Order: sequence, then C-alpha cells, then structure tokens
Amino acid sequence: MRIVRTVSMLLLLCALTISSKAQSPTQNYVMSKEVLDVGGTHAITTVTYYDGLGNPVETATNGLGGTGKYAYTLQEHDALGREKQSWLPGTAQSGCSFVSPSELSSSLIAFHNDQNPYSLNRYDVLDRQISTLGAGESWHKAKKSVNQRYSSNESNSVKRYQVSGSGTLEENGYYAAKSLSMLEETDEDGKTKQTFSDLFGNKVLERRDGNNDTYYVYDTIGRLRYVLSPSYQEYSDLQKFGYEYRYDKYGRCVWKRLPGCEYQQMWYDAADNLMFSQDGEQRKKGLFVFYLYDKMKREVLMGTTTSMNASCTSALATYGELSSGLCNSGYTPLGNLGLGNEQLLRARYYDSHSFLNRQLVKNLTSKSLSAKTSGLQESYNIGSQTGIVTRNTDGDLLASVSYHDLRGLVVELMQIKPDEVFLRQSIKYSFTRKPIEVKAELTKGDMTKNVTQLYVYNPNNDKIETMTIQVGNVTRTVASYSYDDIGRLVSVNRSGNAGSVRYDYNIRNWLKKTKSDRFKQNLYYESTKENPSFNGNISRMQWQSSKDNVLRGYDFIYDGLNRLEESAYGEGADLSQSKSHYSEHVLSYSPNGSIERLQRYGKKNNGTFGLIDDLTYAYNGNQIKSISDKAGSLLYDGSFDFKDGANADVEYFYDANGALVKDLNKGISNIEYDVLGNLKCITFNNGFKTKYVYDAAGNKLRTTHESALTNTTDYIGNFVFKDGKLSKYLFDGGYCSFDNNQNPTFHYYEKDHLGSVRMVVNENGTIEQVNHYYPFGGVYGDLSYNSEYQRNKYIGKEFDHMHGLDWYDHGARMYDAAKVAWDRVDSQYNEYYPYSPYIYSMNNPINALDTDGRKVYVFARNLIENKYLNVNVIHTFVVVKTSSGKTYRFAYGPQDSGFWPMVSGHSPLVRCDYYDDESAVFSYFEKKQKTDGLKKVMEVNTPTGMTSDEFDKAVINAASEFRDNTEIKYRIIPTNSTEGNCNTSTTTLLKKAGVSDGEINRIKNQIPKFKTGFGDVKPWSDEERKEALRQK
Repeated sequence: MRIVRTVSMLLLLCALTISSKAQSPTQNYVMSKEVLDVGGTHAITTVTYYDGLGNPVETATNGLGGTGKYAYTLQEHDALGREKQSWLPGTAQSGCSFVSPSELSSSLIAFHNDQNPYSLNRYDVLDRQISTLGAGESWHKAKKSVNQRYSSNESNSVKRYQVSGSGTLEENGYYAAKSLSMLEETDEDGKTKQTFSDLFGNKVLERRDGNNDTYYVYDTIGRLRYVLSPSYQEYSDLQKFGYEYRYDKYGRCVWKRLPGCEYQQMWYDAADNLMFSQDGEQRKKGLFVFYLYDKMKREVLMGTTTSMNASCTSALATYGELSSGLCNSGYTPLGNLGLGNEQLLRARYYDSHSFLNRQLVKNLTSKSLSAKTSGLQESYNIGSQTGIVTRNTDGDLLASVSYHDLRGLVVELMQIKPDEVFLRQSIKYSFTRKPIEVKAELTKGDMTKNVTQLYVYNPNNDKIETMTIQVGNVTRTVASYSYDDIGRLVSVNRSGNAGSVRYDYNIRNWLKKTKSDRFKQNLYYESTKENPSFNGNISRMQWQSSKDNVLRGYDFIYDGLNRLEESAYGEGADLSQSKSHYSEHVLSYSPNGSIERLQRYGKKNNGTFGLIDDLTYAYNGNQIKSISDKAGSLLYDGSFDFKDGANADVEYFYDANGALVKDLNKGISNIEYDVLGNLKCITFNNGFKTKYVYDAAGNKLRTTHESALTNTTDYIGNFVFKDGKLSKYLFDGGYCSFDNNQNPTFHYYEKDHLGSVRMVVNENGTIEQVNHYYPFGGVYGDLSYNSEYQRNKYIGKEFDHMHGLDWYDHGARMYDAAKVAWDRVDSQYNEYYPYSPYIYSMNNPINALDTDGRKVYVFARNLIENKYLNVNVIHTFVVVKTSSGKTYRFAYGPQDSGFWPMVSGHSPLVRCDYYDDESAVFSYFEKKQKTDGLKKVMEVNTPTGMTSDEFDKAVINAASEFRDNTEIKYRIIPTNSTEGNCNTSTTTLLKKAGVSDGEINRIKNQIPKFKTGFGDVKPWSDEERKEALRQK
C-alpha cells in the first residue's frame, strides 16, 4: 500500500508543449506530446480545447487505450465559468480535431451504452459545490447524488472541550449556537458525515451517522492536544479511548499517548531534527532510540542507547573515511549526545561508495561490490542513497548497495544477508524510466540461480504489455495485458494452458466481472433488487469455480457507517439454495467499531450446516479482553472457526505499546517483539515456537517453526527457500516452483476483486488449489481444495496455520480472521481516529482492504494564518508506502521546503516557492506533521486490473520522470481559489500512474479550497531552473 507528492501545472511529466497545425480554425487549444522513445517515434498526444473565456471544454488524447485511438472528454460550464457537467472519456473519431459538443455527447453516450455518462455539479450563491450527481443512468434515474450542506451548529449540539491551564482535559458545556461552521456531506445512500470547525478552521467535531462523534481538542494557540474517539462519549475514559499530545515551547510534539498504550516521548535538536525517541516497551528495557543526520537533514544513523543527553543541540554527524565513527559506521556526532551501550540498527550512506572500504561492510561478504554496468560514474550517485547497513532481529548485520545512472535511477542493487547469501540485481530502463529488464543473480553458499524479468510496454499508452520470465534456459511470457480504448485492463493472457482472465466494468469503472476458464466472479452495486448500493459498496457478490461448478454468493447489508452487518450466503443464480450455509453476521458494534457479537455459519461436526461460531466479546477499551463461544469448536481436519480454548475473565494480554503478548484461546503463552516492535517469537503452551527475523525496516527475512521437527522459510527478494532449499520465485500473478533438480514449473493465481487467491493453476491447466472465503477472510474448512498446497490466500497474504496460529501476515501486522482483529495497534492511527486501531478494514472487508498497512494517499494541509507568510496556503502532496517497507514522499519543492523524500533518491519536482522563506515553511510543515495536524484527504484506490505493488511502482515511476525535465520554465504561483501547483501536480501524477478521471474527480472534490494570496507567475532565470533540477 504509500506516497506524498506535488507537481507544477505546466510540468506534464515529460510532456513538451509544441506548436503545430491548428486542430481547429476556430478553437483555442493547447497540444502537448509526451515522447515515449528516444527517437520520438511514439508519443502520447493530448489536445485541450478552450472556450473564449479560457475554460477547458474538450480534451482528446491517444494515451489512454492500447490501440492509439483518441479518447475524448467533454466539460461544460455555467455562465459563471463553473464546471457544470463533466463527461467520462470515450472515443468519438479517428483524429484529435475538435468535435462539436452535441456530436461529442452523442458519441460518448453510444460508447458507454448509457444515457448519462457524465456527472452534474450544483453550486450555491457563494460558489460552493452543493451536490454532485455522478455518472450513470441508474444514478440519474434514482437521483442518487452526493450532497453538501453548509450551516452552523445548533445550541446544545456540540460539546465544548477545552485544555485547562495545567494541560488537562475539561468539558465546559456546549458551544454557543452558530459559533461553529458545519459541513454536512451525504452520500448516494443517505449516509452522512458532519464536520464542525471553529473560527480558525480547526476541526472540532466529526459526526457520522447522526451520533458517532469524534472530538478534536486544541489549546489556546491551536495545537491539537486531545482526540476523543466515539466510544469516549459512552465511557468517558481518556486512557482507553482518547489520544493525547504535548508540546515543547517550539511547538514540537514531545509526548503522546494512544488509547490503551503507555506514553511515547520525543526529543529534538535545535534544528528540529528528531534526536531521541522512546516508547513504553523501550522505557521498560531502559532503552532510547537515537537518530543522526547529515547536513542535508538526511538520516544517517539510527540505533539504541541506554543513556542520552536531552539538552544536546545538534543531531548532525559528519562522515570521515579514516574515522571509525559511532558504531564503526564512519559517522561522528557533532553534538554531545551522551550515548551509552549504543547499538547500531541502521546506517545510511549517500552520494558515493567510499563506505565500501569500511570494515563494517567488508566483514559481511567476500563478494565484489563493484558495479558490473559499464559507463557508470560516481558523480551520478550524488544526492542518492548508495548503501544501507541494518541489524536484523537476530543481531546480524545486513547490507544493501545501489548504483545509479545519469538519470538517478538504480541500475544495480546488491543485497548481503547472513548465511552467505548475496543477491545482485541489474536493471535496465525504458526512455520513460520504466524497467524493461531486471536480472537477479542469487548466490547462497554453493548454489547460484539466475532469473530475468523482461517487460514490454504498449507503444501507445506506455502501460505494461507483456511480462516475460527467464529461468535458466526456460522462458515464459507469464502475462500479456490488453486494454480497452479508455485504458481499462480488459484481459490478461498467461502461458501454456493457464488461459486468460477477462475483466468487465460498469459505467463508473468499478469492476463488475472477472472471468477465466476456471473462475468467474460477478459484483453487483446498484443493480440488486433488495438493498441496492449506490455509494460504491458491493451489495451482492457471486463466484464460481470449475472444480465443482457451483455458483455461490453473498448478499451484503451495511449500517449507517458503512460497516458490514449481514453477509447472507446462498447458491444458485438468485442465491436461494443452501441459504446461510456460510453466512457471517455482525450483530453489534461498539461506537469505535469493535465487534461485540458475531455469528458465523458453516459445516458442523455432525456434517450438517448451522451455527459454528456464536461469539460474544468483552473489551478493555479497544483491546479484546475475552471471547466466549456458545457454539463450541469444530474438530474435523482443516476446519475454520474460533477455537475457544479458555474460559477466563482475561484471555488476551497486551504490552505497553498495545501489542498482543498472550492468547489463552490459542494456547499462546508469550509473544516477544524486537526493540522496533517487529515479531520475534511466539511460544505456545506445549513448548512449540514460531520465530521470526526482520530487518530494521520491518521486512520479514525468515520464519522458523519449531516442534518435534523444525522447518525454516527464508525470504530473499522474490526468492523463497524452504529448509535451505530454493522453493519458489515469486512474480506478480503467480510463482515459479523448483523441483530437486532445480527445474522450474510455473503456477498462476486466479484472484478475486480483493486480490485473494481463489485458485492456483499450473501452466498445464491443472487445478492445484481452490479457496473459498468468508467475508472477513476465513477459509471454508470443508470446501476448499488442497488448502495447504501454497499459503498465499486472503488478500494474497501468507496464511500461517502451523501450531493452530491461523494468522494472515500483512507485513505491518498480523490479522486473525477468526476473531476479526489485528494483533497490534495501527501505525497509521492518526488517519483513523474514529475507529479502534485493532479493527480490520474499517469493518468493510468487501470493499476496503488493508494489504499491508501501506497505501497511496493524497494529503492536504491547511496553513492557516501563517505568521511567516501572512497568507492562507493549501498544500497537497502524495505519499506512497510500498510493500517493501519503504516510504516515498513526493512534494512540490526540494528537501528544504514542504516534505522531502525519505529514501532511495527519488526527488521532488522543483523547489517550493513560498515567497523567499522556504526554511520557515519547512519548519512549519515539520511541526504540523509531528503534531498530527497533517490530514489525509483521500486514499487513492488502486486502478482496476493493477495490483497494489504495480500501482506503487507506477506512481514512483511517474514521479521520477519529473526530475530531469529540462522544459521547466516557470515557477507558477497560483492566485485562484481552487487549484495550485500542488493540486494540479498531484492529479497529473496520479493520472500518469493509471488513475481514472472519475477517481481523480473524487479526490479533487475532497481537497480543501482556500485562497493562496500568492502573486503573479514569475519566470525562472536559467540559474534558478538549473538549481531546481539539481535539487534532491
């Protein structure tokens, strides 16, 4: 799941604005071409036509579909220039010349086979949008729109919480009537969210579904001090249901406490760099985590210490090739940090490879760490991370070394791991910076394995067209992708007899059908007779496997908070057969979303179907305290249900950070974590153990199951080893297995809309595994076929059944589908204040998924009454958190303003031009981030047909294309009240990554609109432009 980024209005990636013969003798237009190859043979041409007032009215581009046809969009405006009607893209003619609106609208209606392929916007007299009736004949006929209502609070409707002089929380009656502004948003199904804000723009209350209240409490200078989740209104227990933040005199958050957790502390140097941190578990062990930075504010060292000097004014360090430095890293702190018994967790190196001469690295391998790619120069690495040394859970050191080309792209990556493991990857790129060849050479002891992945991109839209894998002398084209005329993935063909997968969409580009020779799935939204859903929730799901050809499905019902309540199972076209055989119902939720009653149906011990789980939960705050099951436990082999292995008042125990440490029902006597909170060891009552090894970035390296026999699984890039022998090579859409002679066999996944593996089929067409799932992720114990064959299942995540653990490994946390809860607190808690940090997918597992706690987001930050600038600023950007654990942040501006990239050398677009005081803006943003004032605007839905990892890469690739754009000519300083550099950059980036126009519009509607107060557009000088291009 991801990233932060903002880009300039004229920087359409590598697009060049050019002059050409008029596309229309009577229309104003701008034509741009994005060149796709070095010879300029292939290019994406986009023409935007404008009316006499400068409003865009029509856009034609040949860069959406795979055939090169031009797709058109139409925008209609009212007399005030506001966008009134926005049409979905579709083909109209062979060229890109102007088409009259009447002719174009007829063509678009015919293309979509829908009378209303457009959205309608309505505004009030203050130009505020009050409704959007989205595309689709069904929505228009039913008049299902998204509505906004602007008002103020009534008397005795909003409680007034305050921070006392001593810093404690106080409740002081109610806000006076009309003292707060109120925005009420109502979706297509009538579900509401009200946001109340004070005169300074601070959100005071978010009220969902009429009475689900989350309060935000600020001190007298506008700093967020408390957040009271909905359950606080029922129990008034701040320790269990409240978030608390404290600050120093500079406005930096130095103390925070999450519900059910002990407090965390942070210390900073004089330059606002985070210098030390300590959570509850680290405090028990007498440890602090320290951080050191270079002069560019890039993190260079992270480690643990038993002592520290909180008054130290500098967390900077210098690198010396002849100096041993701290922890033999070569970095020497400039300040008196007061460290004691320090241990290195992570060292980062930048700009050169001089660190390779250090004994710290030499001791790890005898392999050559020099690049094999010819023509590389050391100067190409300036500004990029060139190496990293980390310590894993077992205390062993690992290393990674990277080399960059002239464009700053990683062309060689070497990884050094314990047990004589060495992985070298060599990467070649296309003209548009996309990988075209990735060679992986793995050496483990005496074994060497070479695998090459080849990528070919469509010459018309630059989307991936084929993926080929070479393993030794065996070559397979594992995927061939086809797109329709507006860029939607419509089919994927696999090698041999594995067959193809086809996709179909509704008018809103929501996935409607997935079909292959062996698996099909149908999704229904608004088209069901009972409980139709117009807001995007899936109202019915049906699927069929060729293993038994039974058509199965669920009807879903959601509550006013979009939480899944009823999942009624049935079979046959109308789901009238075998009713309730595998139903799953949540009878009650707490205000925070914790499940209080759950019933699950399935095959019972006597062979009949009925209630297999009748669960009642008891809580200590958000944490599950105990679960009782009136239905008893299933005993047959492979069964799935909740195993009620204890009958105690307290059956679940947690540590100071809110992580599960004991589970009596599963017979888990202890769960141990490393200093960074990664799983280390699970010990069962019978003495069996499951051990884990993670690196400092949270990447899992090894799993060991200990019982009468011990088995080990190692994860080395895409390679998987079982008990020391190469077992698999993973690729998107399947894996390659190896027999005892290392001969490869290719296997492919049949996935549903969530990415869950429904079937595994080999290249000969043989079905090797079939999985059927409950809505919350449990596997049908009696129907699934060959369930232990491979372990990637729900959401594509690895399922660990050993010792009865039955957890899904989502990377950041472990998920228990039987009790429907996570094992740890959500690390992104500040984005989900209204929810318990332990609930799964906001209790909507059919429509939302948490792949690994990492996603692509669009963020916005309102800088109200900035004392440095005396203007109101809205800054939007993109954040990507990848499955590898890396976080990429892309912002409009270099590292000295906005947010700067944290890892691997990806740079922002250009410098952030907030007048001349960039450091002031940087400081302000940093403070707002640390005080949790940074607000996520919208999660970006992964485009249909793409996996989360593919989308991550697409966004990162699109972002990287901005860096060396020599056509940067202006620093655009917006004066309008709707969009600026950051907004247009964000939307441009996402479009290039494959996000549909409908999704873009959904996001744009959520971005706050404030005047910036900036001046006019000002050209850059040549020196300014060159300097911007050099920025990292």
